[in-house]
Amino acid sequence: MVQVVYNKTMPKTIELYNVLKDKIGEDGAAAIIDAFDEVTEKAKKEAATKADLKEEIGKARAELREEIGKVRAELKEEIGKVRAELKEEIVKTNERITRLEGEMKGEFKSLRLEMKIFFLIIIFILVFSNPKAMDLVAKLISMFK
Repeated sequence: MVQVVYNKTMPKTIELYNVLKDKIGEDGAAAIIDAFDEVTEKAKKEAATKADLKEEIGKARAELREEIGKVRAELKEEIGKVRAELKEEIVKTNERITRLEGEMKGEFKSLRLEMKIFFLIIIFILVFSNPKAMDLVAKLISMFK
C-alpha cells in the first residue's frame, strides 16, 4: 500500500504512480514510488548535511581566526618581554664592560710604573756593575761639585 506524504513533487508522483500502476501493477508501482521517496529523502538529508558541514566549516574557520589572533597577540606580548629583557641585559653588559675598562686602565697604569721602576733598576745595576761606567759616573759627579 502507498503511503501518501505531501510534498512539492506530489502531483508528478501521483502521475508516475498511475502510469506505473497501469504498466506493472499496484504493488510494483508502490515499490518504485517508495524507492523514489527514499532516494529523495536521502538526497535532502545529504543536502542538509552538506549545508551543515559548510556552516560548521565556517564556524571552525571563525574560531581558528580568533585563536590565531589570540596567539599573535600573545606572541607580540612575549616578544615585547624578551626585547625588554634583552635591552636590560645589554645595559648591564655595557656597564660591566665600562667598569672592566676602568679597572684595566688602572692595571695598565700600575704595570707601566712597575716597568719603569724595573727598567731603572736594570740601568742602575748595569752602570754599577761596569767599572768603566763607575769611573764615568764619578767624573760626572766631580764636575758638578
